[in-house]
Amino acid sequence: MALRPASPRAHPSGTRGFSLIELMVVVVIVSILTILAVPSLSAARMDQTAYGDAGAIMQLFRSARTRAIGWGAAMLVSATASGSDRGTFTLYQNAIGGVPSTTCGPPTDWSGAAAGQVVTAVDGVNLNGNAEADASLQATIWWTAGAAPSAGQNSLPSLFVCFTPLGRSYVSTGAIRTPTMFSPATLSYSPIEIDLQRTGVSTVRAVLVPQTGMARLFSKLP
Repeated sequence: MALRPASPRAHPSGTRGFSLIELMVVVVIVSILTILAVPSLSAARMDQTAYGDAGAIMQLFRSARTRAIGWGAAMLVSATASGSDRGTFTLYQNAIGGVPSTTCGPPTDWSGAAAGQVVTAVDGVNLNGNAEADASLQATIWWTAGAAPSAGQNSLPSLFVCFTPLGRSYVSTGAIRTPTMFSPATLSYSPIEIDLQRTGVSTVRAVLVPQTGMARLFSKLP
């Protein structure tokens, strides 16, 4: 009986696997590429933080006007940004004797000091979190009656915008939420602009708030 020839080997005799040195070279190359990619990924994450916060501020102003009309109650947006405050934006509602206030001015007292009145925070955006600190993010508030924001004017440490159930807006630049400081926003006043910028980064994420309260988001260079 004739013997069957042995089966051929699965791999040609000339092939072999990677050597240890070759594997180490691949690992080193992958490590270098990873290190080079980390700064780009970090910058993208920080920029996304700035863009997301700007979008949240935009929605806060839009929500203020929508709630005022839908709820039949005056709504106040408080915006502060100066010094150690990277930016704090809060939406308030006032109730007098348990009934939501419908006016931005007297008898409504947004300072919370008047007897029988309760000022409640409904929503807000706070830029003083860890993500904003890591991104070195800072908000700047601009507004001047009858003039567009410009690089030469001073920024505001605080600004308050109140919306009535009729959709009218009132603006105050005082340090406290006092009703006597509010004045009607006419067609001649400039839109409010809130800039969010990271230290050392030229791109600014800006929120533009017109008289109607229908804020919009855009990007610009300083």
